[in-house]
Amino acid sequence: MKFSVRPRNIPWNDELQQQVERSVAFAVDRYRSRIGLISVHC
Repeated sequence: MKFSVRPRNIPWNDELQQQVERSVAFAVDRYRSRIGLISVHC
């Protein structure tokens, strides 16, 4: 599963990237094998 993150108007760093990836991965864990790409716009 790949992540695409497009931050706007907020300072983005590796810590935020990891938190977003962890939260999204937890939310879609059951369907992880069916999802190829997740885009997050924030």
